[in-house]
Amino acid sequence: MKLIIYFLLNFFSVSVFATIHLCDESKKLPKIINSCEGEMCAFYHYDKALEDITLYEKPSLSSSKVGMIKKCEQFKSLDVLMKMKSFGTAKVLFINKELKDHTVKVGDVVTVFQYQGEGYLALCVGKKKEIQGVMEGLRDGQEDIAEVSSLKDTVNEAWVKLTTLKGVVGYTPRESNIMWYATIDEKKLCEPEDVKKLKQL
Repeated sequence: MKLIIYFLLNFFSVSVFATIHLCDESKKLPKIINSCEGEMCAFYHYDKALEDITLYEKPSLSSSKVGMIKKCEQFKSLDVLMKMKSFGTAKVLFINKELKDHTVKVGDVVTVFQYQGEGYLALCVGKKKEIQGVMEGLRDGQEDIAEVSSLKDTVNEAWVKLTTLKGVVGYTPRESNIMWYATIDEKKLCEPEDVKKLKQL
């Protein structure tokens, strides 16, 4: 019983004294942006499909299929996209000037706009987005970066916009058969001479 009472008191103390700062961008969700989450996430090594890739009319599996890139078929261009479905939240541990200018205090809750990799993230307060933040323990004395602890993760879908050599444009989930920066595998190359091309991309 004491343990339950302790957690209830702790919950209500946070709820009463912490200000929750909303992000105006939340009203625009879901939205598609030209971006992705994670370090080097926009880089790919190979401009041929590792297996067949289905292309959709929109960044949605429920949309119409507009074409397919066959295994080992080359694509003309690739753009990374992110469908932002809901933002995350984080508790502020250290405030930088940008948060201070928006009357944010230590202990307040702010919106996590996007995770950027290596512990860095973009925070949002009101109309101000892209406020630089870092996860707990990674600030390393930097005064211009806010430090936060995560409360709720963002919910996003990673997509890719592909254009074929025939001019067909479509969308496919990021996890489709594309060789990304961190997935170099020469055994999956379509032609032996493609090794040279792989190293140039």
